[in-house]
Amino acid sequence: MPTTALISTQALRRFASQAGYINYTEIFNPQENKDRHGDYLDPEEGINYEIGFKSTFFDGLLNTV
Repeated sequence: MPTTALISTQALRRFASQAGYINYTEIFNPQENKDRHGDYLDPEEGINYEIGFKSTFFDGLLNTV
């Protein structure tokens, strides 16, 4: 079984183009709505981290993330 996995990996390398990526995003969205006392709501805040690989197979016919 390990031999089959090795052959599959080598075959994918021949037909695939891969790139790694890292994405960091800070989110700040002020609110225009007010609460029942007339005060503005707190802004929406957040942080997003993303790490992954993008691949292209068969001359761009199949793209994966």
